[in-house]
Parts: sequence; C-alpha cells; structure tokens
Amino acid sequence: MNDKTGQSVATAAVERCISMREVSRSVSGVIAEIERDGKIFAVTRHGRVVALITPLPDRLVLEFNDVVRSEPPDDIDEPVEPVDLTPIEEELLLNASSTPTGFCEPFDEYPAPEVSRAKFKLEAVELFERSIAGGYRITKNGRRVARVLQCSRASGEATEAT
Repeated sequence: MNDKTGQSVATAAVERCISMREVSRSVSGVIAEIERDGKIFAVTRHGRVVALITPLPDRLVLEFNDVVRSEPPDDIDEPVEPVDLTPIEEELLLNASSTPTGFCEPFDEYPAPEVSRAKFKLEAVELFERSIAGGYRITKNGRRVARVLQCSRASGEATEAT
C-alpha cells in the first residue's frame, strides 16, 4: 500500500517494543520468543522505531539481489564423480544452482511425491543438504555437477544447431 506521496506503507500488529541494546544483549532469546510465540517486535533506537522483527510465514519465497555468498567459489580443477540422475533430479539441481542462495525454488512441473523422492536422493548422494531454515540447498559438489550438466546441455544444443 502507498501513501499520498507514493511511499510504501505497511501495517503490523506490534506486540512488544525492544531497544537495540536489549536485542544485542539477548538476540537468541528474542528470536526464540518470536519463533515460539509468533510475536512481532518493534526495535527502537533512542526511542524511535527503526526495524521490525517478525516471524516468517510457513511458505516464503525470498529474492536476493547482489548477495555475497558465504561459501568460497567452487574449485573447478577438482574432478566430478559421475552421478546417474533422473530428469527431475537434473532439473532440481539446475534450479538450485541458478538461485543466489542455492535453495531449491518451488517446483510444480512434477508431482509432489516425485519431487520429494528426487530431493531425498540428491541429499543421499550429497548434492543437496537440508537447511536449518527449512528446504534443501545445493552443496559445493552439487554445484560442480550442475556446472557439468549445464556444459553438456549447452554442447548438446550447439551440436543440434549445426
């Protein structure tokens, strides 16, 4: 929603105001309370609200712009172990490798049970890992395998074009 000046405006039912000092001293307790009780905290600095800390919804898609990854870049010289993947496993791997965070995005092209089995297998062969935040994230080795898949698909497309 926008106000008269065109600036975005949001409303939130704040259940507790907390100072920056209190947040810095007890961040784990604050997060635990938000997670447990679903409360929305308004964070204040010098008596002025500067931020909100809110629980995340059950289903959330995040977009990251210019995110710096915490993982070091893949070592291209390390050999990639061959892995026999089904088409759905390949698509999931390529999907996750194309996101800035490495998380697998919602995937509706295949039935949910097939997607779940594919994610489980990718985890078993250590191409995916379960995240504490929920969902599956591609591993360093998964990125290498995805790069090989992308190269083989690109060379296959180039061969078909000639």
